[in-house]
This record gives sequence, C-alpha cells and structure tokens, in this order.
Amino acid sequence: MAVVQSTYAAGMSAAIAGLIANMEQANVVTRQVQDTGGIGFGKAVFQGTADGEITETASALFVGVTVKDVTVDNATADTYALTANAGVLESGVIWVTAGDAVTAGAAVSVAADGNFEADASGNQTIDAIFLDSGSDGDLVRIRVR
Repeated sequence: MAVVQSTYAAGMSAAIAGLIANMEQANVVTRQVQDTGGIGFGKAVFQGTADGEITETASALFVGVTVKDVTVDNATADTYALTANAGVLESGVIWVTAGDAVTAGAAVSVAADGNFEADASGNQTIDAIFLDSGSDGDLVRIRVR
C-alpha cells in the first residue's frame, strides 16, 4: 500500500483565504456563481447579471467576500464552480490575500484583477477596512461592514 502522507505539521494553518476570522457577528448569504471559470475562496464579488448571481467582475454593487467551504467538490480546488451556491460574507471579519502592501486601519479597495489593496487609485473602494498590515501575498483580515 502506497504512503499517502508521511509528514505532518505541528498544527493547523492559522489562516486560509476565505476563512471567517473569528466568532463575532457575521452575515453570510448564498448566491449563485455566474462566472464560467468559477470564483475562488476569499474573493470580492459583485452583483451578477441576474438576481441572486455574483461575479468577480467589479461593478457598482459590491456584494461581499466568498467564504471557504470545505464541502465543495470540484475539479478546481478552493473554487466555487459555475452555477454553484456560494457562501458570501456581507458583514464580518474574513481572511483574504493582500494584493500589495497594506496597513491596518486602511480602507480596502479591489483592483481590476480582484486583489485586495489599500491604494484606491484606479481601484474600486469597498465598505471594508484592513485589520492587519502585510505585504503582497500575505494573508490579512478585513472587516466588511
């Protein structure tokens, strides 16, 4: 019988993109994925074409951030597939990946490529603030209001 896993970490990862960060009040709703390529966990999502749909394509109406779902079973790991029901955090604290250097307390903006950034120039500012400072690629918490 082949060995599936032979090494183990001493503990679980402290954070994963799309993971709700704490036990304070959060509001998570279900929306259907409109994007053909699916939508990853911990991504900013916006109102889709039809009622109840979401897209990563930035539009005037920010809906929330996709929540990690360990029960998702598809060919692309950590992604809600086209037409899947996705958990979307409308308010609360969630882990995301910083798209550039960010500072705790700064307003959150979403770049055209979907990255969470502190620079509002050319980006869409959303109703959220960074709770942690970090560099490009770091996992940081944001508070969505």
